[in-house]
Amino acid sequence: MARTRITCPVDGGNNCFHERLTEGDTYMSFDCGYASNEHYKIGSDAVKNVLDNAPQLVKDLAFEDEARGIVWIPSVVQIPKKGIVFPDGTNTEQWGWRFAPEVEIPEEERKQWPIPGKEDEYYTDRLDMENSTAYERWEFSEALKNLDLVIDEVK
Repeated sequence: MARTRITCPVDGGNNCFHERLTEGDTYMSFDCGYASNEHYKIGSDAVKNVLDNAPQLVKDLAFEDEARGIVWIPSVVQIPKKGIVFPDGTNTEQWGWRFAPEVEIPEEERKQWPIPGKEDEYYTDRLDMENSTAYERWEFSEALKNLDLVIDEVK
């Protein structure tokens, strides 16, 4: 598994990495928050499937890297017991990142949070959107710090 620093094709930043894994090549920019992999070929079923299930903002923000022949999309990073970082906004001009912490659901409120398809089972944690934090589109690394994700090579 070799990790190499590359210039991000989305924003030109240098905090972007290509990593060769057993499953294939992956790409991640810690500047702009976009990611891709060798399966996200332009026009592929893999990209179609991802974007078909994505919010409109993610569809609109998808970036075609013609040099590599792949599509980059904004990342969604969720760590259990920590929270989630995801792209949030109204359009491609007005968007950024949002961090929502994961919080424990008090015992007396759990019946309000049933697990679909599981009778008499309830979630014990939820994402606290009411106390989420917004970040500018260039503050992806800052948002990740809420998840305790700070990689040595990253700023």
